[in-house]
Amino acid sequence: MQLGAVTTTTENISEGGLFVRTEAPLSVGAPLTLSISFPSAMDPIEVLGLVAWRRVAQSGEPAGVGVSLSHDGQRRLPQLRALLASSLAASDRLPNREAGYRILITDDSPNTSSLYRYAMRKLAIAEWGKPQPGSAPSPLTVDHASDGDQAFRLVQERSYALVITDLYMPVLDGFALIDRMRAAPALSATRILVISAGDDALLERAKEMGADAVLQKPAKVADVVSAARALLRLQRGA
Repeated sequence: MQLGAVTTTTENISEGGLFVRTEAPLSVGAPLTLSISFPSAMDPIEVLGLVAWRRVAQSGEPAGVGVSLSHDGQRRLPQLRALLASSLAASDRLPNREAGYRILITDDSPNTSSLYRYAMRKLAIAEWGKPQPGSAPSPLTVDHASDGDQAFRLVQERSYALVITDLYMPVLDGFALIDRMRAAPALSATRILVISAGDDALLERAKEMGADAVLQKPAKVADVVSAARALLRLQRGA
């Protein structure tokens, strides 16, 4: 949002107007021309208003002014609220495709692995849309390991944002995989999602060993997507 030449932000749009965070020395009653832009809007939206009240910074609350909008601005409030909601929803999405994520699915069942791959495709479409011909590759790269030993060798060779693993597997089970990963400092930022048919006690044991989240089989695709998305967002902020 522009107040003259000053860029600032709004934190609330109500029926009476909006609140603008700013340190600018604006007097009550001063007329304003606001140029409001959102990531979802192609062009800025200009509205007129008056400073109705001021708030100084205190108790963790930022300084700013309450702005009473003109009649034309009042008419545009529904549009502004819709754009703000769209902007906030977009800001909660995962970073853009240039950042990229590599995910490792570890399960000895081909059918289960295919289901999780499908869930990751759903996640990519939900975040970045369907890939178009000639467009950049998907931001999600998905690898597969059929047991914990193969998975541990892969996480040592490549950088993974998320490992989805079963607990019961041949050669090296999921518990041992979690234990080895959490003992390796280089893998501390790698998130682990356990999806297993084990009972609550075993799933709780996996969490105590270092799993970031657990789901019980058979897991719904929507639940796998939701858990993976939350853990990827945490990993990016690590």
